[in-house]
Amino acid sequence: MYEAAVGKKIAEHEVKIEQLVQVEKDSEVEQAKVIARFKNEGVNNSEVASRLDLSTSVVCKLGKICVEKASEDEQKMTCVPEEMATGMNILV
Repeated sequence: MYEAAVGKKIAEHEVKIEQLVQVEKDSEVEQAKVIARFKNEGVNNSEVASRLDLSTSVVCKLGKICVEKASEDEQKMTCVPEEMATGMNILV
């Protein structure tokens, strides 16, 4: 009986952890979009870091998450996971 309750609690905590990880990833994508807009305006990493109250290393990391893709009609910012951005035109 006790083991079943412990198992249930563990499962609940695992679900909560997965939810928090997803929230963190979504937050990083949103931050990366903001940083990409600054970069498109020609603002350097140090200035972006200062304006957003982040460290320069965090700005660099988030800047690598967003890659620029041009469409036929307009230019769009598409954020992709960092591991997928390897070999693409990275904004830094």
